[in-house]
Amino acid sequence: MADRPAGADLLDIARRTLLDEVAPRLEGLPRFHALMVANALQIVGRELAHGESPLALVTAPDEARALVGAIRSGRLDADPALYEELLRDALHRAFVWKPAFLEASERQQLDLEGD
Repeated sequence: MADRPAGADLLDIARRTLLDEVAPRLEGLPRFHALMVANALQIVGRELAHGESPLALVTAPDEARALVGAIRSGRLDADPALYEELLRDALHRAFVWKPAFLEASERQQLDLEGD
């Protein structure tokens, strides 16, 4: 099974095919739609390759409610661990949706040198 491409690889192949073979033959709205699909494939590929956002693991409603309440009340204002977690979450989400938004130092924080 190791010789089979991973899901992220298949998405990349589909995206490259769409961009290199299909989109150049289209004009107007159909071309725009093809480019939108290619962009969506790229975003999903990054999500698959790099996993969910760290805060996506807080899925229980009670956990989320407690965290929001603590932040709103100011009880966590001086919590460096929470700050780091929120920053990492924001950087991860930015990478998945728009990697160009990240500076080199932010990419280093996420260990994304080769991406």
